[in-house]
Amino acid sequence: KIIDNQSAQASPGGIVDILHTISNEGNVAITEGTITEAGLTNFSGAIFWDQNGDGVIDPSEPVIDNFNDLGVGGLAPGDSISLIYRVQTPSTATQGVSEVGSITIGNTLNGTGTDIDLTNNAVEDRVVIISGDVTLSKYQYIDAQCDGTAGTFTKTRLDVEPGQCIRYMVEAENTGASPADNVTISDAAPAYTAVTDCGGDCTESLFPGTSTATITPTNVSSAHGTILPGGFARVEFTVRVEN
Repeated sequence: KIIDNQSAQASPGGIVDILHTISNEGNVAITEGTITEAGLTNFSGAIFWDQNGDGVIDPSEPVIDNFNDLGVGGLAPGDSISLIYRVQTPSTATQGVSEVGSITIGNTLNGTGTDIDLTNNAVEDRVVIISGDVTLSKYQYIDAQCDGTAGTFTKTRLDVEPGQCIRYMVEAENTGASPADNVTISDAAPAYTAVTDCGGDCTESLFPGTSTATITPTNVSSAHGTILPGGFARVEFTVRVEN
């Protein structure tokens, strides 16, 4: 299956990266089967395999369109992978314009097999053009005991152990000359993790203070209103790595 439907915002000529997770809930490895994107017209999109699960497209991470791009062994039973759907918007796009792109897993797997559950094989992502020029940055640190202990945020890849937590901060900066209206930040928990509040010790943090958030075990979406030129919007949240 693939999760979840999401919405994102971009400036004219901007790029937005949208995270998704594919899981093999069957009892055999998936070594062949299409993973396709469609639906965009004036926008363009590509699917990247986030091999290290850090939520960022690294130079060595490939564009994929089939499970056979994962290499020998494919996706083993019970395993998951993280995908990043990168959408590029045209410089001529105007505020309020939106397009919906979809990612679909083919119904035929391993050449001859058919997925027994076709209800969770596709997601849709809506990308909306907003005013201003908003740049997103993502930072992280390890909360080893999952007790809300503060750390130093970094963009550097971190190695985390099963049962530990990672605290993320996603920051949207308005680098343009005009206010950015109706700013939202959306993110997804990487594969093998789930959003947690550590029993109340690591709840989400929002800036500005009037911001609101919708939190699920797999997704975080926050609404921040209007961000003035030079201003920031931030959301912090924590995920726990599966044991």
